[in-house]
Amino acid sequence: MATGCFIALEGIDGSGTTTAQALCADALRARGCKVLTTAEPSTGKIGLLIRDALTKQWQTDGKALGMLFAADRLDHLHTEIQPALSRGEIVICDRYLLSSLCYQGGNDTEDDWVKGINSRARDADLNILVRVDPEVAAQRRAQRGGEPEHFEADDLQRQIAARYERLLADHAGHFGEVAVVDGECAPEVVCQRIVELIESVVSGCRK
Repeated sequence: MATGCFIALEGIDGSGTTTAQALCADALRARGCKVLTTAEPSTGKIGLLIRDALTKQWQTDGKALGMLFAADRLDHLHTEIQPALSRGEIVICDRYLLSSLCYQGGNDTEDDWVKGINSRARDADLNILVRVDPEVAAQRRAQRGGEPEHFEADDLQRQIAARYERLLADHAGHFGEVAVVDGECAPEVVCQRIVELIESVVSGCRK
């Protein structure tokens, strides 16, 4: 049976994961790879409910939102990610498990709770953190305009950036391998580095 490779792109809002995902998918397809691009929240029914909460169309508390993310993740794996991996495709997901820990965690008790509700979700084969200084990310968010989403307050984004760094230091192999890319480089340079990282793990995924 064909086996694909599952890549998760991570970073604070404004880090450039969405742009990097599109550029990397194009580059890999040009090399003959089959690539599925997807994101969390997903475009499934639970994911759309979350997206409405993030854009402040309805409100709930943080624990309920965290559980919705966990439910959406399992549905996303079942309906979209795992079938693509079974077809031998490279799946590049814009946000995954590390986002839940960094956006919904914050201390040991909260981290344990987030890990628990996501314990049924498989690890990514490679998590790639697109690292950007929070002030740079804030400038990018301001330039793109629009109403800030639920998690996009500058102070909160600085806290989330610090959580990513703590995870890098403490993850000890949990949630799959983690690599870091400098997201303040030109988009083409970021893409090149990410593609190199993906190609380095694809052969291992398919053994």
